[in-house]
Amino acid sequence: MKQNSTWLLALLCCILSFPVLGQNALTFSLTPDCWPGETSWNITDDQGNVVANSEGITYAQGVTVDTPLDLADGCYTLNVLDSYGDGMYGSQYGSCDLDGTYTLSLDQDGSVLATIVAENSDFGYQESTSLTIGAASTSGCTDPVADNYEPCAITDDGSCSYPAPTAAFSMSGGTCPGSVITFVDESSDLVNSWSWEFPGSVELGSNDQNPTATYMSAGTYDVFLTVSDPYGGSE
Repeated sequence: MKQNSTWLLALLCCILSFPVLGQNALTFSLTPDCWPGETSWNITDDQGNVVANSEGITYAQGVTVDTPLDLADGCYTLNVLDSYGDGMYGSQYGSCDLDGTYTLSLDQDGSVLATIVAENSDFGYQESTSLTIGAASTSGCTDPVADNYEPCAITDDGSCSYPAPTAAFSMSGGTCPGSVITFVDESSDLVNSWSWEFPGSVELGSNDQNPTATYMSAGTYDVFLTVSDPYGGSE
């Protein structure tokens, strides 16, 4: 009995020390349109590492394939790709009456973490969805256009910072007195307010994005543009 008891204790220790899998069991379900060979997918972590993908999976038109996944708590991006560039919008063609679809869900409670967003499944070459699993939920900047965007953040903590706006423009038009000069705004992307000054012109100034100005006398004139963004920046 003593020898058997020792063996049982050793076996129990081995069982207890075995790595625990299934921290977050998920299922990715994909139903392709009539051209399943065009569709692939991958999941990347917050460092850009691929942690799961469709390599080795064979899809058939209109047939749903459920792929079990096991992911640790963290921040991820699901990328669904189409090599032809028409998403899974199969029904736009007369030879097909199927539009593809997909979902990524938690096995524990069935909650859907990601599903197709594009209308008619027409997401072009790629549709990406950011998602957070488990305890990785944090506070931070939740605005994707900010410099310090935190894809794992669930609650915005007010820390978002944005690139300073940059003013720039080009101009075209006649060079004779009385000609209309057109100014074209070429400022940075987030700009949403413009203040132009045209000393010596008929108009003197404008708040339009792409204004015009008229100069009645020949000469050299200064043009000033001040821009601002929704976040309080200006130049």
